[in-house]
Amino acid sequence: MNLILVSGRYPEPAPYHTVDSAIARELADADCAVRWIVPNGESTLTQPVEGVRITAVASAIPPFGRVQERLLDGPTEAVLTREIRREMPDLVHLLDYGGCSSVNASWSADRMGARNLVSVRVLPTLCHRGDLMHGKGSDCEDWENPNRCAECCLIPSPRGLGVLGSGLGRILGLVRFPVNPYPTPLDFTNRTELLLGGLQFASKVAVQTDEERDLVASLGIRPERLEVVPNSSLAARIDLYRRIITDDWNGAGGAS
Repeated sequence: MNLILVSGRYPEPAPYHTVDSAIARELADADCAVRWIVPNGESTLTQPVEGVRITAVASAIPPFGRVQERLLDGPTEAVLTREIRREMPDLVHLLDYGGCSSVNASWSADRMGARNLVSVRVLPTLCHRGDLMHGKGSDCEDWENPNRCAECCLIPSPRGLGVLGSGLGRILGLVRFPVNPYPTPLDFTNRTELLLGGLQFASKVAVQTDEERDLVASLGIRPERLEVVPNSSLAARIDLYRRIITDDWNGAGGAS
């Protein structure tokens, strides 16, 4: 089985790249031909993995305030399309979706004729802060409200804006300054639609739990395209790969 794995850009690389490395190693040990694309990969995170060809991509994560820019990753998309042209894989597996990963990678793979599986990290997909918690500490159940999201992201937090940035963002919002480098309601108007659009081109969408499957289904993804596949289950992952590769389904978003 010829596979291309694509990691995401992680604000806090560990343990995500460590998990991705374990997946690549397991697949190589199972006699798969594995190419692993690692955006924003530090040298300590891209040490050789036996049987895996690793390509580290220099792709920096834009600042927290640049909401939509964090959803685009041109350098990684370019490497992915180059690798598909070099040798058509049986499957492209996007190991991460949401947060700072590219919403276009699945589309690129599909348009080039490669079937692709997208593993979704649900919290950073639904929430720019990445935790689906309001900045004041309560659970968030209204993650499609642009005004609420912008207000929440202007609350100082360790993974978001500092006190100075938060204050400046509020001031610029009040005076409706035309160029605002901090989160605004406009930034969140179609954030969900951009993320949903990328998922529409996945042959299958994988999540970790039944609860996550229900959350992703609430975005508008058809239930039959969702699979619960824990990272810890190599057998379940390979079984899903084989089903995608041998499936003749040509519905919307499916590679032909």
